[in-house]
Amino acid sequence: MDYAEGKVTIVGDGSTKEFEVKVKHGLASDKLVVKLKVRPITKAPSYLFSYLSDEDEDGFYETLVITAKFNVPPAKGEKLTIHWKATIAG
Repeated sequence: MDYAEGKVTIVGDGSTKEFEVKVKHGLASDKLVVKLKVRPITKAPSYLFSYLSDEDEDGFYETLVITAKFNVPPAKGEKLTIHWKATIAG
């Protein structure tokens, strides 16, 4: 397989403006292109970013770290779904 995809949900608490989630991408390569899309209930994040991380320090970047930052925090209980797709580059 040359790609993996999934979704993660974050839940607002009315005060947190920055959320970080970690996802194991499950691919045989860590040379990836990542696309993110968010489906908010009311407002989109002002900043949506991802990078790869080597969580078990074996030299392979197996974890996709997704950061969503908001100018105004999501309301308490508001759910936002972040869809991600990682494709092997090259």
